[in-house]
Amino acid sequence: VPSKTDACNISFYYQVEGLVAGTLRVFMKGYHGSSRSLLWTSPDNRLTTWRETVVSLVDSDPFQVIIEGVIGTQEQSAIALDDISFSLGCSSDVDGAVRLVDGDRFGEGRVEIFYDHEWGTICDRGWTQTNGDVICSQLGYSSALPSQQHYPAPA
Repeated sequence: VPSKTDACNISFYYQVEGLVAGTLRVFMKGYHGSSRSLLWTSPDNRLTTWRETVVSLVDSDPFQVIIEGVIGTQEQSAIALDDISFSLGCSSDVDGAVRLVDGDRFGEGRVEIFYDHEWGTICDRGWTQTNGDVICSQLGYSSALPSQQHYPAPA
């Protein structure tokens, strides 16, 4: 969710190399709608050096950012991204937001939910595969993987 007072921007470095390498695009999609709007398209596909860009994200409702690389037809083509970051005016701390913390690797950990201006742990009693699949879907994963791992409760 963007800030009401500060600008919300995504910045990144990119490289799209090759005569017909393809295209890099940035879309914005609302959580409660299925349509996505194109915000930015790579202007040139013959870059031999990294180029930085900043894309403004303007919406008053929660949204997702989708970065899409469309591969071209040439074998010796490349599309690369690096140093993706969001400005301080972007925030995902809204009631119902979820995250994983204290995992050993990216994509695993204890589930926390944001409610009433603070993050809290979700109890695992009665937790089912369906519960895990829903949380993972919210985080952009296809499904949850069963695990016997127990993550420490917050101090």
